[in-house]
Amino acid sequence: MSVKLREKPLKNGRTKLYLDIYYNGKRSYEYLDIVIEKNDPDKTEKKRIAKKICAKREIEVLSQKYDHIPNHKRNIDFIFFWESYTVNYIRKDIRMIKYSLEKFKLYTNKNKLPIMEIDLLKCEGFRDYLKDYSKSGLSGSTPYDYFKKFRKVMKAAMKEGYINNNPATLVSLTNMSRGSNSLVKEVLTPNELVSLASHPCKSNITKLTFLLACYTGMGMAEIRVLKWSQIKNDILTYSRAKVKESVVKVELNKSVYKIIGERKPDNYYVFPNIPSDPSISKSLKLWVRNAGINKNISFYCGRHTFGTLLVRNGANVRTAAELLGHKSLKHTFRYVKAVEEHKKEAIQNLPEIDI
Repeated sequence: MSVKLREKPLKNGRTKLYLDIYYNGKRSYEYLDIVIEKNDPDKTEKKRIAKKICAKREIEVLSQKYDHIPNHKRNIDFIFFWESYTVNYIRKDIRMIKYSLEKFKLYTNKNKLPIMEIDLLKCEGFRDYLKDYSKSGLSGSTPYDYFKKFRKVMKAAMKEGYINNNPATLVSLTNMSRGSNSLVKEVLTPNELVSLASHPCKSNITKLTFLLACYTGMGMAEIRVLKWSQIKNDILTYSRAKVKESVVKVELNKSVYKIIGERKPDNYYVFPNIPSDPSISKSLKLWVRNAGINKNISFYCGRHTFGTLLVRNGANVRTAAELLGHKSLKHTFRYVKAVEEHKKEAIQNLPEIDI
């Protein structure tokens, strides 16, 4: 193992400095952004800087050999690393990774945090913060999903040599909502849906878009760009924002026409000027609470409600998957289990009698 400072002659008497690195039987070169001009008055200072860089690289190579993390890596700002991680990330869960980061910032109440301060206790604290609806505002499977994204970023930091192990993998997620019971709590029953639809909402656009989600399975990202050209012959066609090349066709229930109103030209948006997501969320929660429904309903719960009602009304799993735009049946089976939970709840709620 060795790291040597070398000089490469250039034209006009100039010299470029580089490192010759030999490790594990392999040789590599790192060219420094240092060029010594002919008769350069700063030649001594430039070489001094290059030697410092060479010594630093030698420590890093030794660190890899002895599983030691050098100080400049130990003190990296984890939040900056997380933000940088998302820049070139192209997979479909990018939005959830960014949302998880926002919750992590709120949890730590910091914009900078050395990665070595993230121990098991802090990881468990983040898990508990996500689980606490009064603090995070999250419900259903979202806390579980957000923590999994945090764990994923920590794994990337470990791969890049900033930490030796990932404490997030030691955090138990056993009690986090992920199963069918959590889904039951975040969907509306047919009676609740009817009751909610008949109840006034302070924001009419919130009411209409959420009801459309309940009757079509669309998310807000799809509703925001929905145009009249996508509705033809009682068929709604749209592409899911989360799944590339996923085209969904939904036959429209007559109630949908009450929601979308009178038809406009094809190039018009069905719902122009939709407020921001936080504004929609605030109006939705107030509307649900005023309607006497004691559930933590988010806008995405409209999609869950659609999936559950499909299965409740006799749609088989494959049909439900197609109408929801699922690429596999794995996620669709959650709605089957949720319907079974509703059946159990209905039985348990039968009135008691004395004989």
